[in-house]
Amino acid sequence: METQKYFITLNFKAQVREIKNTFAYSDFISKYWNQIMTQPKKKLIHKLKNKFRLVIINDVTFEEKFSYSLTPMNVFIGFSSFLVFFAAIIIMLIVFTPVREFIPGYTDSGMKRDVSKLILQTDSLEKALYEKDAYYKNILNVLNDRVENRDTAVLEVNTTKK
Repeated sequence: METQKYFITLNFKAQVREIKNTFAYSDFISKYWNQIMTQPKKKLIHKLKNKFRLVIINDVTFEEKFSYSLTPMNVFIGFSSFLVFFAAIIIMLIVFTPVREFIPGYTDSGMKRDVSKLILQTDSLEKALYEKDAYYKNILNVLNDRVENRDTAVLEVNTTKK
């Protein structure tokens, strides 16, 4: 079959040279297009199913140590299965062990809980500090006789009773 292809290609090249000289490209295309397209092609699946033998031989004694029949499809499937298995092991290692804490942005759930608790506690402490600061300022204003917010209704009641 290989020799037929070789003969067709040689014949094809000679005809192309001849047609180039006569400038009859359209006739050439219509006449030989079916012949070119009907040549047997090996599909990728057939190429992947070809069998090969892996043999390991002792270099000194030429003794065969190991022999195995393989196809490119088997090698591809085995290699891809190994990669999927290896990726699954790494993902499980990261998800189910403390190694995940080394990944940026992926902290422990207990730490998240503690941080939210501390944020709430800090907020309440800031509020209490603000209230005490206002209380001490008001006491200082009363002691220095600088009362700014006088209630006029209370003052009128106190002056009418006298």
